[in-house]
Amino acid sequence: MFLFKNLSWSNVKDGGEKKEFSRDCRQSPFPPNSVVWPRITPSIRNPFRPAYWEKLENELIQQAKEKALFIEKEAYEKGFAQGEKNGWEMAQKKLAVLGDNFQKLFHELEQKLDELYSQHERALIKLAIEMTKKILHQNNPYLEDTIVKTLSAAWQYVKENKKIIIHLHPKDYEYLMANSHQWPFPSADKELGKVEMVPDSSVTRGGCYLQTTVGDIDATIETQFDQLVSIIWQKVTNERG
Repeated sequence: MFLFKNLSWSNVKDGGEKKEFSRDCRQSPFPPNSVVWPRITPSIRNPFRPAYWEKLENELIQQAKEKALFIEKEAYEKGFAQGEKNGWEMAQKKLAVLGDNFQKLFHELEQKLDELYSQHERALIKLAIEMTKKILHQNNPYLEDTIVKTLSAAWQYVKENKKIIIHLHPKDYEYLMANSHQWPFPSADKELGKVEMVPDSSVTRGGCYLQTTVGDIDATIETQFDQLVSIIWQKVTNERG
C-alpha cells in the first residue's frame, strides 16, 4: 500500500489566527487487495478557503489514487503471470520425469516378456500340440477322412508291395474294411495277401504304421506331430536370429 504524508495548507480563521492543517494518511489496515482512501474531514473543508486549492488538492488525491491502483494491478498481474509460468514449468518437469519412468518400466517389461517367451516358447508349442492330440482322440466325425489321407500319403513311400502290414487304430480299421474304395492300393493286392491291415490299439486314430520288407514307414500321429514341432521350432529359431 502507499503512504501519503504531510498534505498541508494554511487557513486563517476568525480573529486573524493562522491555523496549520495537516493530514497524515497511514498504511491501511484493510487487506492488500483493497485500497481505502482517507476522506477529508468536515473541519478541513473551510468555506473561506480558495476554490483553486481545493480543486488542486482533489486532483492530486485522484492522481495518487489512480497511480496506486495502476501499480497494485500491475504488481498483481506480474505476480500471477510469474506464478502461472513457474507452475507450468514445474508441471512440465514432473511430466517429463513421469514419462521417462514410464518408458523405462515399459522397456523392462518388454525385456521380461521376451525372456519369458524365450524360456517357455518350446513348451507352449508342445502344449498346443498335446491339446491337438487330445482333440484327435475324441470321437471326431472327420477322423475317417484323416486316416484315408494319412494312409494315402504314407503309401507313396512304399517302394515294393511284396508284403506290407498296415497297423491301424481299431476304429480306423473297421472304417477302411467297410470302404475298400478308399484304399490307396488295389483291392486285389489284399486278396493276394500282399497287403494286410491289422487293428492295433497302440496306434492313435488318424495315423498308421506300415511294415515292409525294405523298411518301416511311421505315419503315426505322434511322429507327425514331432516332425511338426521340429519344423516350427526351427522356423522360430531362424526368425529370432
